[in-house]
Amino acid sequence: MAINDHDVIQFWDKYCKEWLNRTGEEGDLYQKQFIIPSVLKLLGEVNGRTILDIACGSGIFSRYLARRGAVVTGVDISSVMLEQAIATECQLRQGIKYRLCHSAELKNIETMQYDIVTCNMGLMDILDYRTILHEAARVLRPKGIFVASLLHPCFCTPGAGWIRDTDKPKYWRVDRYFHRECGTDLYCNAMGLYFHRTLGDYLNSVITAGLTIKAVDEPEPSADMLKQGRYTDMLRVADFLVIRADKQSSDD
Repeated sequence: MAINDHDVIQFWDKYCKEWLNRTGEEGDLYQKQFIIPSVLKLLGEVNGRTILDIACGSGIFSRYLARRGAVVTGVDISSVMLEQAIATECQLRQGIKYRLCHSAELKNIETMQYDIVTCNMGLMDILDYRTILHEAARVLRPKGIFVASLLHPCFCTPGAGWIRDTDKPKYWRVDRYFHRECGTDLYCNAMGLYFHRTLGDYLNSVITAGLTIKAVDEPEPSADMLKQGRYTDMLRVADFLVIRADKQSSDD
């Protein structure tokens, strides 16, 4: 069955409360210990920079950026998610603006308005991801920065998962890599809706949008985490991928 934007909106509106119960206002452990530190590392200094946070959801990453001095606008397809983001903003008063975006097109956002565009764990949830990448490039100023984090498309494929020997994971199965289909999100325990694409699909679409890939990160556990006996399975499989791509100036 074909999935459209209306289906995506209905899904996230319906599961908003359950999602918030899992992530809280600061994100879950994976966000806090792996994904967000990696995204911030590739972004560099954000103080005073204007940032558009695409697929901002309940505003988790928008708030991280605002705390670091960025001037943030968050956009999302789900009005229910945005209601939660706005409610939190009313309490914290960080100066974040939130806007409803019904499709991949950022029609109401002027060209070359932002220094940075981010999409934290949202690119695989966007149906028309190619258009949103072109739109990200359009609203970026020359020499602007785009950073996106997502489930690693090489390993989080439809049908992927641990094959276990009793209770211990024996090996990770990757299956149907070239099946570009809608699936359930392994990262949030089969609750989230996501669209599987290949690594080449994402990287080539970033390039086609007119952006130049500058850095790629695959977050892994630190030595301290491993000493504590935590996240050792993440040395066997890369769960997440973070991409930085820059917009060139007209002089380049």
